[in-house]
Amino acid sequence: MKKQMIVMLCFLCMIMSVTAITGKQTVCAASKTQLKQKIEDEADGKVSKMYYDDFDYDGQKEAFALIEISEDMSALWYASDSQIKNLSDSILTSGSIQGICKVTSNKKVFVIEGSAGGWGGWSYCYYIKNGRVIQIKKAGEGLTHIKGNLFAIYPSDFDSMHSRRSVGSNIWDWTGHTWKKYYVKLIGNTFINVKSHQLSQKNFASYTNGKKYLAQIKKAGYRIGKIYYRENKVINVNVSKKVDADNTAYENVNFDIKGKKLKLQINNKKGKNIVEKSSFNGVYKRKAYIRQAS
Repeated sequence: MKKQMIVMLCFLCMIMSVTAITGKQTVCAASKTQLKQKIEDEADGKVSKMYYDDFDYDGQKEAFALIEISEDMSALWYASDSQIKNLSDSILTSGSIQGICKVTSNKKVFVIEGSAGGWGGWSYCYYIKNGRVIQIKKAGEGLTHIKGNLFAIYPSDFDSMHSRRSVGSNIWDWTGHTWKKYYVKLIGNTFINVKSHQLSQKNFASYTNGKKYLAQIKKAGYRIGKIYYRENKVINVNVSKKVDADNTAYENVNFDIKGKKLKLQINNKKGKNIVEKSSFNGVYKRKAYIRQAS
């Protein structure tokens, strides 16, 4: 018995020595069940979906959870050992959830889509620091994880058709809602557009299949506008077609670059020509507007 007490005292001395040297103490992290209970107690509701992981790689796990508040809407909550917080009450129950996204070897973010009612929405993106949740304010719309720190967004715009307001009028309006795919990177805790620059038709034609695709666009009756090269090996070609004296339709044709070869992006398999098969509708710009969540 005396021997066992001596061994135990030696073990406790070792722990105290390590704590004194490192300044750190071992803390028992809350389990998934415990964090779920904390959220349900605070929110006074039942968790419908939960995302539990070590987002900042500090050895302790955190949780994001959804609680239905109506048939269409859910509330988003966060919980860790040190914090419990209601993040939003405007999450569409049927909306897009990217969930846990690993962006670097020691960082994960949580991504979910918020709702602005009938006219649109925005993306919520959060990271964790020292157990506390921090929102990245500008995360765009339709934020979608591709790989690593590369994401896509789908900003809304009214640029499908340029129309004369009335016959004989000199006033023109843009109409037609579009959601074009742009690419952004998470650098630190900020989303930025991937680098891009304008290409000439001559430069585009220098790629394998380039001349063939330009010919197909023209054969479909479209005029070629500005062409943009994106650093993640994507090319967007703006095209337009006069519908009548008062209306011009604006579309785009999109390509992935594989070595020196162009591969057409297919967004509508039922399209009758190259434009209808590839277009997101509307006019591509060099950079996208990265919307701030409301």
